[in-house]
Amino acid sequence: MYYDTQTSLNIQCMEKCSITSYTTFLLSCLKGVDFTEKRVCDFGCGTGVIGLNIRTMFNCEVIGLDIVPEAIQLSRDNALRNRLGDCQFHTVKTFRSNPTYQTPAFKFDYIISNPASIPSPPSVEQNPFINGGIDGDLMIVDLIQLANSHLAQNGQVIFLHTSLAPLHKTLRYLDESGYEVCIEELKQLEFRSQYKPCEQHLECFREKKMNFFFENRGKRYELVYFIRLKKVPI
Repeated sequence: MYYDTQTSLNIQCMEKCSITSYTTFLLSCLKGVDFTEKRVCDFGCGTGVIGLNIRTMFNCEVIGLDIVPEAIQLSRDNALRNRLGDCQFHTVKTFRSNPTYQTPAFKFDYIISNPASIPSPPSVEQNPFINGGIDGDLMIVDLIQLANSHLAQNGQVIFLHTSLAPLHKTLRYLDESGYEVCIEELKQLEFRSQYKPCEQHLECFREKKMNFFFENRGKRYELVYFIRLKKVPI
């Protein structure tokens, strides 16, 4: 159980889906954003804590999406536990098949994500809450595809990106997709225990200068970037 002292949220977690240092970093970066009267998507909602935190502080519409059905149920349970039943949570598959959400008029003012983005080889047992495919960018690509179809003209995408995945590749993809990119915050975070099966893969990436991490006093650290995107005006 996670208790947020600022918002008084009580959040139930699962073994593979919990509140991490990534989560608290993202929440701290969002403090200056005004979500009043906005439609917000929490993409890869996990426990639902990001969207529920926003809804607690602002009069806004929150829709959480995840590919894992268990995460959606967990988010719904956490919403009810905190008397935030007006927040909606759906699997990505359900969202894409619902005509209500696929009309040209249905747009998000903000799409926020703490994406699964740790590069991992196919040989590693996949944890959908942290593993992002061989290059670590599968969920980031899904995030931008959602933005391409569902972000309002003056909307913003806000997400985290680890230095363990090739940032230059993501930046090139964002430029090709027509987004202005602003890296606003940077935080040093210690490796999580879940990275262990992927460490050899991450070492190979570092040898090829495709990622960055460092050691200090026997511990390994990554850098995590807080990134804000806007569509380039046509």
